Amino acid sequence: AIDSTQIVKLKNTADSEIIKILFLGRIQNLKGIEELIETIGLLKQNGQLNKFQFSIVGHENKTGYIDVLKESLKAHNVPLGRVSFLGRITGKDKFELYANHDVYTLPSYTEGCPNSLLEALASGLFCITTRVGALSDLIIPKENGLFVNVKDSDALLKAFQYCMDNENFNDKRAANAERYSDEFDINKITKLFEAKYIKLIEKS
Repeated sequence: AIDSTQIVKLKNTADSEIIKILFLGRIQNLKGIEELIETIGLLKQNGQLNKFQFSIVGHENKTGYIDVLKESLKAHNVPLGRVSFLGRITGKDKFELYANHDVYTLPSYTEGCPNSLLEALASGLFCITTRVGALSDLIIPKENGLFVNVKDSDALLKAFQYCMDNENFNDKRAANAERYSDEFDINKITKLFEAKYIKLIEKS
């Protein structure tokens, strides 16, 4: 569940030719971060990186891991400034971040139901992720996001290219933000749980 009162009003990014992609989560290989880095390298190789801006948000699971990722980007000749490592961001600043991006990506190997994805959907972002955990129940392909295979940089590349080739890929952003901020609101979810527990107690 999320606190829908924290959701920041959508920013108008339609006038920008740059697609802003956000990764927000623990920075470790299980989150698919290495595949994301590889995909950024493929965009550079294909001459398409100038269409994208990447923000990577979160804390590394082991000291020095971000430096390893930066070295990988350097090896792919990815220019400085095209990928920003912003550290851990919380509170209002985090929701401002959602509002200022177009796409949320989480190519995880395994998940339960991450709050970051719920927050991204409630913020109206187009979400590119894997069919793991509850994610398979949350994404409607081409409506609010796309699925990619686990450990598949080529599939992630094609998903980003889909956004690049379809300028209206997220034309339902405002409607999706309204829908999911209501659907995942903690007050609504709490009442659903309360009703379920009461029903179970009455049966016993």
